[in-house]
Amino acid sequence: MTSRGARRMVELARAQCYPVIRACLQICFLVAAGCSTVRPGAPAAQSHASAGAQSLDEARRAARSAVSSAAGSGGSRAADSSAPKSASEAATPPSAGMPPASMPMIAAMAQAGRDAAADAAVAEPARPLDRGPYFASGAWHGYFWIAQHGAGTTVAPTGFDAAMFATPICIRGTVVATADDSGNAILGVNLNQSNTSDMTVQSVAPAADGVSLAITNAAGSPVRVQVQALDGSTNERARWCANLTGSGGFVPWTAFNTACWDGTGAPYRGEPLSGAMLLVPGARSAPTPFDVCIVSLAEARAPAAPAAGSGS
Repeated sequence: MTSRGARRMVELARAQCYPVIRACLQICFLVAAGCSTVRPGAPAAQSHASAGAQSLDEARRAARSAVSSAAGSGGSRAADSSAPKSASEAATPPSAGMPPASMPMIAAMAQAGRDAAADAAVAEPARPLDRGPYFASGAWHGYFWIAQHGAGTTVAPTGFDAAMFATPICIRGTVVATADDSGNAILGVNLNQSNTSDMTVQSVAPAADGVSLAITNAAGSPVRVQVQALDGSTNERARWCANLTGSGGFVPWTAFNTACWDGTGAPYRGEPLSGAMLLVPGARSAPTPFDVCIVSLAEARAPAAPAAGSGS
């Protein structure tokens, strides 16, 4: 066989095999770099870097062996002095048995995979809107949560990432105007929910005379305190509210009914409760900006009446 014929065979083999080999190498390097795991007990960034480097070296050795076997000694582009070289290939020293043109791209992909895996190993997921601070007061205990209704209503919490409810927890934003008065923003808390493995929400019967709560209302929006039974989210007859003014205070159970905005609803009669909440209602004609906080919350006895003759 003439040298020209041999060179032609090498070029044909390279044209057929190199696209497949290059794609396989890219996949191998990306998987090796992006899927390295963090060893328990080791610093996340350090253990990831060492595991990633080890996986990368092993993949590189395997890839070199595969290229050598597939292309043969005559199939290496680095050994083909007749093939034209681009500026990027000339600037990148070729690795044994590896196509020089693929090295910068593979290295960048490997680094991106390492960075993404490192970020995933150390970053905490955002706290879900049904798992705020844990609340405990007397027989009431459970997680805070946030809800909103009306397309376009916005709610931004403050203090929602705390483990326990010890400082004010707030929501601020805007309730959109709706033609049916369905828009609202809610900062709620479950009243009978464990913080162990079984976090199912249950109900609890009231054991006092009403609710004592302290709030702030920086935007001066309308605000209600609402309690509900287990099916209160879907059954309007299983949720009861009372309008709040100022900074809150004691609200007796007798003040709660199913339509507190006009007082025409059915009164609360001591049904077991699963949740309590601060609710900002929307309006029909204009958006309602709000900025409200729960400072304290508890089931409470009615304040004692002043003793006769104690007044001045």
